[in-house]
Amino acid sequence: MAELPGSRGRLRETGFIYLFLLLYAFFTTIIGTTLTRLTGEFNLELSQGGVFIALQSIGCFIGIFVSGALIERFGKRALLPVALGAFGVLVFVVSFASSLGMYLVMLLLAGIAGTMVDVMSNASIAQLHVANKGFYMNLLHCCFGIGSFFGPIYAGWILERFDQWRLSYLILGVASLAAVVVYRLLRTREDPFQPGPVPEPATATKAGDGTGFGQVLTGRILLCCLVLFLYSGHQAGVNNWLPTFSRDTLGLDALRSGTVLSAFWLGLIVGRLSCSILTRFVGEKPLIAAGLLLGGGLLLPGFLSRSEFGIYGGAIAAGLFAGATIPMILTLAYTWYPSAQGRVSTILFSAITGAAIVVSWFMGVVEGWFGLTAAMAMNAGFLLVSAVLAMALPRGGVIR
Repeated sequence: MAELPGSRGRLRETGFIYLFLLLYAFFTTIIGTTLTRLTGEFNLELSQGGVFIALQSIGCFIGIFVSGALIERFGKRALLPVALGAFGVLVFVVSFASSLGMYLVMLLLAGIAGTMVDVMSNASIAQLHVANKGFYMNLLHCCFGIGSFFGPIYAGWILERFDQWRLSYLILGVASLAAVVVYRLLRTREDPFQPGPVPEPATATKAGDGTGFGQVLTGRILLCCLVLFLYSGHQAGVNNWLPTFSRDTLGLDALRSGTVLSAFWLGLIVGRLSCSILTRFVGEKPLIAAGLLLGGGLLLPGFLSRSEFGIYGGAIAAGLFAGATIPMILTLAYTWYPSAQGRVSTILFSAITGAAIVVSWFMGVVEGWFGLTAAMAMNAGFLLVSAVLAMALPRGGVIR
């Protein structure tokens, strides 16, 4: 595998970036696992449960634009540990939220910092690994999947063992701050994270450093946004409603209902690992379209079956076949506009986060009107529609 000069330091930095995103992934799963406890403590109806992820996602949406402004000015690799440090502090403070208002405000702020970690991680990996970009991007999102796999188990175990949902945030905040401290200490002692400037490929000069939002906001990018919106809406819906659906349908406790969500993320981890290898032989476009079609086609009957086997099987299949959609869409877009990764990240992550805000809230509305089974079936339909749209995506290559 061809690497750029200074590969040892670059791979070490890559490992820390993977760890940072893994920690953020834990944060994104806590609400889904503790939703019924949250609604009970704050005297809300279940159909109002979408307000938690909606506020967190609004923070994420704001974080995208903050990241886009800062990346181009200060550099993503310098800002990444700062963003994680702020995230760690805010998550730590969340654990002391004693009222609904305070909890929602802290979720909003933690969402801003967490998304900065997410956006800067993706852009940093794209810059560090020009060669085999798809391979490293899929591995990065595998780490997000690993965090999302263990997150529900972690939050569910703490809830069952200690009867405390706040403790999940407390431990995560301390772990995030510890990761930043270790990163800074190693960087100070050995300076392994400054292997020199990372050159862009020769073809990237055609795109020009002055590529603005007007030049980047093209039809192909808008199509990517639509696919990402539908897929991310599906992922947010599964993340925040699948444990509750499993509890109400199968009568599982908090820990066991969390394992259903972990099964989804286990399939997603395997899918992203597989695609990290497959993208070296097959283009991203056919993998995206085929995966979305298979994932949606198998998830829908799983929900409608209302059986343990069907739900587990459908969740695993959706993660396995469609789970690599986000990293592969990002890889395609970064390939089209290699000199405008900050602007591309801002646009695409807006679609990802916008879906989390709208869909999680709307699923609560549908649950109130038609029941949770109908809401989850709608969630599976998002994959099928996005598969049709993905077939119209162009292939990779720098825009000239």
